[in-house]
Amino acid sequence: MTLLEAAEVTVETYIERIPRDDQAAEEELEAFATEGLNSGEPVEDDERYWAEKRQRLIDRDLDEYADYLAEEAMRRLARWLFRHTAEHGIALTHQISGT
Repeated sequence: MTLLEAAEVTVETYIERIPRDDQAAEEELEAFATEGLNSGEPVEDDERYWAEKRQRLIDRDLDEYADYLAEEAMRRLARWLFRHTAEHGIALTHQISGT
């Protein structure tokens, strides 16, 4: 069974749809382009622009990585503390101050 048969579309119907689908795709592309043109102030995409953009992405990634490392360090510390106290028979207590 062909794709056209599965979709219950005849070859003639498919061929008739091609120009209409192409027109719809062209209109959608034009709408995206217009939206992009109207999305804000234009930027000059020179070397300085790309260097700054690259740096912003690096900074963002470094911030995310630093957060990940801090969380991972806390998890490892908590596991170590739990194992250490269990090995030595020390009971962990958590005290919440009522201030």
